[in-house]
Formats: sequence, structure tokens, C-alpha cells
Amino acid sequence: IAVFVWGGLFWVYAEIISATAFDIEFMPEVIFEGGFGYLFKVITAIYSFFIILFVAALPAVVFRGIFLPENGDYKWAVLPFVLLGALIVPIAVLTVSISRDITILFRYDQYIGPIKKAFWHYLFVVGLFAAACQLQMLTKNYGDVSGKSNAVIAMHLVITMSVQIIIIFAMRTAGLFYRHFACY
Repeated sequence: IAVFVWGGLFWVYAEIISATAFDIEFMPEVIFEGGFGYLFKVITAIYSFFIILFVAALPAVVFRGIFLPENGDYKWAVLPFVLLGALIVPIAVLTVSISRDITILFRYDQYIGPIKKAFWHYLFVVGLFAAACQLQMLTKNYGDVSGKSNAVIAMHLVITMSVQIIIIFAMRTAGLFYRHFACY
């Protein structure tokens, strides 16, 4: 169930970015298209998200695999590449949401232009993505609070819904970044 829910959320997030990027001011209409239609969208969204994470983590993995010995404690040397990966994730999500093409993710030169030309604006988008991700990790699953009182369950539900509003704001901001800096 968690895979279907997260896949659906990733799909809706991509739709929000795409709608915002192409001047649609209203939230996109979510049509699940029945069982197999929803299943296809979930599988596509999860596959896209894992490819995005793979592309973002690739520089750190390559650097560690080539330059660092196996038994050494050089984790600090990989940190700049991990930060680079965190910097790449929002524009990779934006790229996949707009183009619906996974192969463009491996063109790192496509990321450099917009990031370089509008660095501070993009850093704001990255900050929103990081804050939304961190807040989502802090929320508890229903299984963690299922034995608690109804007030505690309601409080966690309100917190989870509030985090989703922040995530939607972050996705809309990514779409606005594309709308304003697509020329780069």
C-alpha cells in the first residue's frame, strides 16, 4: 500500500510542477483512470524517481569508487559530491516533470546553464525541496501512532497534511522556476 501511495504522490507532484510551468494557475485535475491506469502511473512515477536519485547520486558513487580506498575513512571527501547530488535533485525532478523523458537526465550540461544563470533563485527552490523532504521524514506513519489516543492521531494527521501543503508549495515553486528561467 505504501508503494502505491508514494507512487501516486510522486505522480501528483510531477503534475503540479508541469501545470505550474505551463501557466495553469489552478491545481491540476487528478484523474486516476481506474486500476490499471493508476498502476501504470504509479510504476512510472516510482521508476522516474529512482532514476532521478540514481543520476543525482552518480557523481558521488563514481568519485568514491575511483578515488577512495575501501578501508579508509574518507567520508568527508565525498561530501561535496553528495551536496552536488542534493543540488541536482530539484532540477532533475523539474526536468522529468516537464519533458517526461528520462534520458535527458543524463545530460548534466542541461542543468548547469539554468543553475549558473539563476543560482540564487534555484538555491531557494533547493531549500524548499530540502525543507519539505526533511519535514516529510519527521512525520510519523499511521502504524507508529495507531495505538495512541484519537487526539494524538488527529494531531499527526494535521501535521502530515501541513507537510503536504509545504511540499505542494515547493513543487509550485519549481514550476515557477521553469516558467521564469526556461530561456536558460
